[in-house]
Amino acid sequence: MRSYIIIFSLLLLLPACDRLTWLPSEQTQEAATPRKKDGLVVNKRKDGSLYSEINYKDGIKHGLAKSYSKSGKIQNEIIYEQGYKNGVSKIYYDNGEVRRSTTYKLDRKNGPLMSYFTNGNLSSSVTYKDDMPGNDLKEYVKSGKELSTYPELKYQVVDRLMQTGEYTVKFYFTKDNNRAEFYIGELIDGKYFDRSTLEQMPEVNAQGVLTFKPGPGQFAMKKIPVIGKVKTKRGNYLIRNLVFNLAIEG
Repeated sequence: MRSYIIIFSLLLLLPACDRLTWLPSEQTQEAATPRKKDGLVVNKRKDGSLYSEINYKDGIKHGLAKSYSKSGKIQNEIIYEQGYKNGVSKIYYDNGEVRRSTTYKLDRKNGPLMSYFTNGNLSSSVTYKDDMPGNDLKEYVKSGKELSTYPELKYQVVDRLMQTGEYTVKFYFTKDNNRAEFYIGELIDGKYFDRSTLEQMPEVNAQGVLTFKPGPGQFAMKKIPVIGKVKTKRGNYLIRNLVFNLAIEG
């Protein structure tokens, strides 16, 4: 009779233990320490088509990574080193030709960035340093010949010192000026554009404008470094710079 009483008492205590969850020891261990990816990992879409092939080392992307279209054609090719893009990465057209190749170092663009036409000929090229575009943009026609002309950075002086006491300088590009920006400052190493080091110019009618109002008898003479950045019709950024020699007297 005593054993029946003990069993009945234990059954009454079971609802109080509903916060306990019993799992097989293997399942508990797997949840606590998920396995790190190592080596080649192949990913597929729901329809079974190949989506990507990525190399890992200790759970971090390391080596060649590729992605594919649903038809099985390669779309992207990226080289990683310890999780960072390092080396030449490529984007492809559907016909297998390279659309764009970019050189990276520690996830930043460092080196040439080149775009191509579907026939394999070069469309444009520009050099980067630590994600900063250089002033050496070149664009080509589909036959492979370089463009003969590019937008030029120019300025116009409006001297109204005698009338209003103002001296204005307007900066502009000879083409594509509606997609231009203008700055005061220097290019890094005389070549690379770094927005964080520059002062953007006020703009009026898509022109960079500097206005000076010297007081009576005041004389101003200085060199002003000016940078213009314009987006071409192909979506590339052309960078040009000049020095404006200011010499005015109020």
